[in-house]
Amino acid sequence: MYYQLYMPCPNCMQDGRPTTPVYWHHEACGGNMYLGDNGMAYCEKCGETIPLVNCEFSCPECNPKSSMDCLVKRSELKCIAKAMTVVGAVATTGAGLKWLNRTVNAIGLQCEE
Repeated sequence: MYYQLYMPCPNCMQDGRPTTPVYWHHEACGGNMYLGDNGMAYCEKCGETIPLVNCEFSCPECNPKSSMDCLVKRSELKCIAKAMTVVGAVATTGAGLKWLNRTVNAIGLQCEE
């Protein structure tokens, strides 16, 4: 099950900057991004799926070159802590505990690959 990514910027949160929740977009095409309980981020516009642990988040506040809040692909494995921040934010906006458990398990499997 997928939920639209609506959350504060995890970079800004990690750096202690106040931030408000926003809807996230795919940098490549501008499509709305969703997070599934399979640990994958999904773009509704172009259909690309990206393992959450390989994603980077960017907003105009933490990256002046970013024109919107967007999700971009990374080539190396991302820190699991940031992925868990994202999952926690989505879970609290209505996805719930069962979704959270499935998603954390899926991300754990991605990290083992």
